[in-house]
Amino acid sequence: MTTTWNNDDVQDESSLIVEGFDPEKIEPQSFEPVPDGWYPVLVEKISVKPTADKTGKRANVQLKITDGDFKGRVIFDGINIINASDAAQQIGREHLAALFKACGKTGNNLAALVQCEVMVGVKMEVARTVGDKTYDARNAVKRNGYKPMNGAVTGPASAPGNGEKKNAPSFLNGEKKAAQPPKLA
Repeated sequence: MTTTWNNDDVQDESSLIVEGFDPEKIEPQSFEPVPDGWYPVLVEKISVKPTADKTGKRANVQLKITDGDFKGRVIFDGINIINASDAAQQIGREHLAALFKACGKTGNNLAALVQCEVMVGVKMEVARTVGDKTYDARNAVKRNGYKPMNGAVTGPASAPGNGEKKNAPSFLNGEKKAAQPPKLA
């Protein structure tokens, strides 16, 4: 149930006071994309929804970064599992297979992936306009961008120093090379 008020409805202003709330003590959370790199994440949720055109199905994966400067930030991954395009379906299933393997799971039950910890390769997609729609910059999981946890360093490959900002996007540090995936034993 939603309650709305306008000036005519408010007879007692004290009914609009939120106890224990001080806006000066709360910083709004940033939704800016995290820098390209590899991050340790926990698979928090997975749901299956129809594709936008309703001809297929897509797995929506919610991942939470578990360590480093971006701990607590959430990354979303949408994986085509049934698609009218054979190529899109194949790419999606390869991507999903990478997640299953990174989790050390077999079978085809997506619920088995929830609460799994893996390394995820993240890239930043720039803001863009398609037709009459404008999309903000966002993160995306790299194709087959799932690896098992192995204690790899998180975030961009560069080490901070000489005025560089820790975990800053590579273009802010003058880098031209993308972060590399962790080495697997």
